[in-house]
Amino acid sequence: MRIRALRAVLASLALAVVALMAIAGTQSRQPVNAATVNNNMIVIIPTTLQPIPFTVTFDSNGGTGSMVPMTFTATGRPLTANSFTRAGFTFAGWATTPTGSVAYANSAVYNTIGNVTLYAVWTPVTYTVTFSANGGSGSMAAMTFTATGRALTANSFTRAGYTFAGWARSATGAVAFANSAVYNTIGNVTLFAVWTPIEYTITFNANGGTGTMPAQVFTVVGEPVNANSFARVGYTFAGWATTPTGAVAVANSATYNTAGNVNLYAVWTPIEYTIFFSANGGTGTMAAQVFTVVGEPVNANTFTRAGYTFAGWARSATGAVAVANSATYNTAGNVTLFAVWTPIDYTITFNANGGTGTMPA
Repeated sequence: MRIRALRAVLASLALAVVALMAIAGTQSRQPVNAATVNNNMIVIIPTTLQPIPFTVTFDSNGGTGSMVPMTFTATGRPLTANSFTRAGFTFAGWATTPTGSVAYANSAVYNTIGNVTLYAVWTPVTYTVTFSANGGSGSMAAMTFTATGRALTANSFTRAGYTFAGWARSATGAVAFANSAVYNTIGNVTLFAVWTPIEYTITFNANGGTGTMPAQVFTVVGEPVNANSFARVGYTFAGWATTPTGAVAVANSATYNTAGNVNLYAVWTPIEYTIFFSANGGTGTMAAQVFTVVGEPVNANTFTRAGYTFAGWARSATGAVAVANSATYNTAGNVTLFAVWTPIDYTITFNANGGTGTMPA
């Protein structure tokens, strides 16, 4: 009875040993030995357990492409080389969570027990934005950015007569990015300032002339100044000045492109006219005289007429005096002035010469 009881105890112990060794073999993937009871002895029976395969699943974690899961055992195996890609990023390695840091390098040996998902870790590539004034002045340092995006450096270029509209991808391109907009396009880039001409106003002043001209809008790109429509008797239009008494700065219909609102003043050139002198019954000669409507003294009379005194000048042979001798004349137009003569009064005295009576002078 004692022997039977002992055998039963030993058998139970043997089974327990087998169970524990089987568990150990499962966890370690190493060969284990089985045990049994034979003739009151624990007999160890060699046996081999196969390593358990586990699976690594690969997650692109924002990248593109696909990778077949790989199997491994606790003995370890190099991870499949990454084949995912992500525009603007380089592959840094594998993490065990989507937001984790690199835990395994590319193709590193993996031997951690259990199924696992590994997440690609991406490092943004650094690119450079270079800024071009594109006709403006000033300087701006280049800035770096990544595909995650960064606000563009605020514009500091300037251009007289223009406002800054934004940035283009070419010198003649349209605005693609507003000032300080977030930029995240992959690749190095040069951004060109886009300029919008400011609208200014030209106000026209007749400056002694008559008529009206509406104001004109222009930009520093340049536009022909509206043709003059003012008039002034006795004058020709010479051009435009920037002050009432200034010289001509802008010709008629010339292109104007100076930044800023401006008043342009008509510049007038007096027309030269001629005075012709007529003796009108007198004698002598007088040279013609040039004058303008600004006014000049008429040359002093040099004609003579026996029995007459010079009274002045008329505009017709029989007209009354209109212009005194040496008076200022400023009427527009060529003119002939006719000498006006006043007869001199003389006295006849009568003598009876031996006769009688009287006669009034």
